[in-house]
Amino acid sequence: MATQKSTQTTTVAGRNTPTSSTRNATREANSKQSLNASQLRLVLQTVALRADTARKVLAYSGSERESRNAAIDAVDAILAGIGAITDGHSGTNVVGDADRWNFGPHFACAGKEVDHE
Repeated sequence: MATQKSTQTTTVAGRNTPTSSTRNATREANSKQSLNASQLRLVLQTVALRADTARKVLAYSGSERESRNAAIDAVDAILAGIGAITDGHSGTNVVGDADRWNFGPHFACAGKEVDHE
């Protein structure tokens, strides 16, 4: 008999977040794929380098509205990458997988509702 796992979410501060049972299931799945010391060092180095890049982008963005908006967009993309990396390797599920970090909370459901008119 196959069982189907349901993903339950709770709305916190206007954002849907997984319930504790969903986070526990994700934590268990991630703990089976633990990083070794070299892999963890590479993850942390990548996060540090991306954070430094984000800091530099903001520092050199200038005061013009157009360049400032471009810098904010660039930093947003960098932070989504950092979030996806750390969320994926933390053993928890703070926001979600890389798709959710990069494409938003509705990505998994996009296109599943087909209009047959």
